[in-house]
Amino acid sequence: MTTVAEIAKEAFDAVAIEFSDGVVKTATLTKVTGSVHDTATDTFSDGASTAYEGRLIFTTSKQLMDDYPALTVGPNQKPALAIGFTTAPEKTDTITVGADTYKVAQVGDIVEVGGLWGLVLE
Repeated sequence: MTTVAEIAKEAFDAVAIEFSDGVVKTATLTKVTGSVHDTATDTFSDGASTAYEGRLIFTTSKQLMDDYPALTVGPNQKPALAIGFTTAPEKTDTITVGADTYKVAQVGDIVEVGGLWGLVLE
């Protein structure tokens, strides 16, 4: 049986072939374990980090909200779709694309079985 992750990979592969200008980005998801969240400042103390490789496409807020209406995109935030990570992104994570690093502000499991995530990055 074909999984959602396999279908998403095929779609990302097709987009990468069709649009050779780098629409599909290689991305690194960094998870920090052992960190402590300070709710007053919405910051996290450092812990051990683990990196996971995947791919990402920046999209428009309208496209993302049509697919996953629970996500809202505010000023200075970038909506994206992500695949290929062997673990689900979480609010405490960062995503690096090239020289740019973004904080994961919101995560939506697009079809609620893993493998394709809607992200709001800041």
